[in-house]
Amino acid sequence: MNVLSRIENATIAIISDLHDQTGLWFTKTNLHNANINKTIFLSDRMTFESLFLLLESLKIKKVLFCTSNYIEEIYGSIEKLTAIRGCLIEYNNLLCMFTYSGNLFNKQYDLKSYQYMDIVKFGKIEVENHKPFNPDLILNPSYDYILNYLNNILNYNLPVAFDLETLAKTKYPFMLGLSTNLNQAMVIQFLKQNKPVFTKFQEANILLLLQQIFKDSAIIKIAHNMCYDYGIMLDKYGFRINNLFDTMIAWHTLEPEMKKSLGMVSSLLLNRPSWKHTAKDNMAVYNALDTLNTYALFEVMKLQLYDKYEKTFNLQMQSVEPVVYMGLKGLLVDTKKQLKYQKHLTRLVGLIKTKLLVLTNNPKFNPSSPKQVNELLYKQLNLPEQYNINTKGKEVVTSDEKALRKLLKTHNLEVLKLLLKHRKYSKLLSTYFSIDVDSNNRVYTSYNITGTTSGRWSSSESLIKPYGSGNLQNIPPIARNIYIASPGKYIIQADYSQAEAVIVAYLTQDADLINAFNRRKTDPHNPNNDIHKLAANMIFGTDIDKITYEQRQVAKKVRHAVNYQMGVKLLASQLDCQQSQAKKYWLAFYANNPNLAQWHKDTIAIALSGKPLITPMGRVRYFKIGREYDIKKACVAFIPQSTVGDMLNQAVNTMYWQYNLDLLMQLHDAAHVECVYNNIDATIHAMKQAMQFNVNVNNHKVILDVDFKIGKCWGKMEDYKQ
Repeated sequence: MNVLSRIENATIAIISDLHDQTGLWFTKTNLHNANINKTIFLSDRMTFESLFLLLESLKIKKVLFCTSNYIEEIYGSIEKLTAIRGCLIEYNNLLCMFTYSGNLFNKQYDLKSYQYMDIVKFGKIEVENHKPFNPDLILNPSYDYILNYLNNILNYNLPVAFDLETLAKTKYPFMLGLSTNLNQAMVIQFLKQNKPVFTKFQEANILLLLQQIFKDSAIIKIAHNMCYDYGIMLDKYGFRINNLFDTMIAWHTLEPEMKKSLGMVSSLLLNRPSWKHTAKDNMAVYNALDTLNTYALFEVMKLQLYDKYEKTFNLQMQSVEPVVYMGLKGLLVDTKKQLKYQKHLTRLVGLIKTKLLVLTNNPKFNPSSPKQVNELLYKQLNLPEQYNINTKGKEVVTSDEKALRKLLKTHNLEVLKLLLKHRKYSKLLSTYFSIDVDSNNRVYTSYNITGTTSGRWSSSESLIKPYGSGNLQNIPPIARNIYIASPGKYIIQADYSQAEAVIVAYLTQDADLINAFNRRKTDPHNPNNDIHKLAANMIFGTDIDKITYEQRQVAKKVRHAVNYQMGVKLLASQLDCQQSQAKKYWLAFYANNPNLAQWHKDTIAIALSGKPLITPMGRVRYFKIGREYDIKKACVAFIPQSTVGDMLNQAVNTMYWQYNLDLLMQLHDAAHVECVYNNIDATIHAMKQAMQFNVNVNNHKVILDVDFKIGKCWGKMEDYKQ
């Protein structure tokens, strides 16, 4: 009931699932000092008619359902709780809203935050002042009406929300919704039943006015997931869009842990009914309501972004056009080399499968079938069963790669080695080499500005040009060999050197490490300035000049694990060693870095207290979702990872906007561009200027080192030497 005590000005009934019972609470106004007037527990579900009569007799006007019961009666149809959660609906004289049941929290702990926000929002609604949502949806405007509407936006510089609907295959925009206020939206339908609505002359005039609106810097253009809509406009019409406001990015800036779909954000911030189901019956209504709710979110969030969130939001909005540009540019594939790899891997996979058929004495054995592999390992060979947790939270028998590697440590069987090889080469073949390319032999990706809680971009399959494996960040080194520079150009890679380790050193005020970084600037090849060899010295006790490559790699992983409080079990898995050995490495490094322990303690204390963590780049994050264990791990990684991520984001923006470089990719801690041979030196100078700037970390001005590589093939880059 602590959450309920924070709701103000409510006369409310709360209906909730309580294990095998239904609880019904009645609460009067001013719940800061809430008194529960009456509690009823029912072993069986109360009929809707009885419930309604009871609420009516008590003059209850608001009902919050923390249950999926009664959805069909109130909505008139069977709806999933996830589809209507947080949305208001008026039923006779009752104002109703559904949210998650507390019974779900054991399996999905993050749902607790959504329930909390729903309860707070619902409690603040004043029934007397609540007005029914009756929007003015202009679904079939005339040509003249559209022109007047668009000219009105231009003449008065009205902020305008827009939303595109596109055909599934061609991505042709057949519908555009526009909204300039909270209660009205207009839909321009370019196609109906696959036939043009306007003449070519009329459509050209409409597009000309739209182009002027999108170009006009005095007009705020609002969208939810701007990168997609902008990408479509640029790809299909060549429209550039100035003065952007993305409500998805705004929400990510404010609440990076929360889900970001338009339906979810609207359900948390707006007092409106659900509308996503309307797409089944009338796409124009759906599009209009999408646009209208996007505009409403803009009105709410523009006020919340001021002050401590504004810098981060502006940085991310400046990234939209570079992200769109790189997504549409794509990467060139050497299809001849791709074919060679396909043939080679197909042959390898075939040979390994043949060996497995002989070894298992089963001509029908399919090494790609989890069921058959489980049967082989645990029934025929009697190996100890391995388990993992499936998506439903249940423990199931598995023969995945992790299980095979674990079994191989204790059972040196040829069949296990062959299964691992089959997995490796099959994945390389199917995921990274058997990819589709477009008519220009290019593949594409979508960079997701809101893809991580730290602010780093993620990468996924392009929604506009679905060619390639999608996520460029996971492409293994061997698969990079098929990606090449555009004709006559070179790829230049600029990579922040040991970036997160540097930030952690300054956060923990580790004088020895800071000195090593500074010495490395003038003497980069001295082993005493190599932080991973220094870590290896702590762990193994070996003299710096005698540390092997293998020891350095172990130390590098141990440093990362300890910096971010990775568990010993996971570290052992990464090092492919026993947990006892990993624990020795972990403790040895931790013992030699006392400042690290104090920084962990201070950071965790701030996160658990409900106060925000603020990075040197100004990004603000509250840790609201997750159990205490999860928050402890996430918060210590946040500041260094977010800082480096935002530094790279800012650098990429500078390369694009200030230096007009031809961006190719942004991956991990590196930016990639293309240029002709004669411009290599000038391009590298510009990239260095963009990436090396002062960041204040614990009152120290920190400038990160940048390493450069060049080449005509992404997989065969060479160090750049001036």
